Amino acid sequence: MRRREADHPFYRPLWIRVCLTGVLLAWTALEWANEEPFWGIMTSAAAGWAI
Repeated sequence: MRRREADHPFYRPLWIRVCLTGVLLAWTALEWANEEPFWGIMTSAAAGWAI
C-alpha cells in the first residue's frame, strides 16, 4: 500500500511542519519581490500544498 508524504514520520512533529511552511512562504515572498513570476508560482504552489 502506498503511503502519503504527510504520513511520513519526518513530518510528524508540528514544529517541522510549521518551519517548512514558513520557509516556503518566505521563499515565495522573496521570488515575487525579485520579480521572478515562474518561481513565485512554483513556490506558491509548494506553500499551498504545505498549508
